[in-house]
Amino acid sequence: MVADFNVAKSPKDIAFYASLLAAAFPICQMMTIMYWSRLSDRIGRRPVLMIGLLGYLVSFLMFGICRSFYWALFARCINGLLAGN
Repeated sequence: MVADFNVAKSPKDIAFYASLLAAAFPICQMMTIMYWSRLSDRIGRRPVLMIGLLGYLVSFLMFGICRSFYWALFARCINGLLAGN
């Protein structure tokens, strides 16, 4: 997938850009997990889980139809931001 984005100059760079995509999720998740836990304590677990599942749905659809590396990175970041449950 990263090779199809034509963002890498050489085959060695493909692994670098793929690792950026892989690392975007846990980094963004780490930034918002405390906010999600506080929200879960305030409004309950079920609404927070539903928001997270809806976020997964939207971000995976975005990731599946993206045509550039930056949109894929944005989709992975959205996935991480909404996955604090």
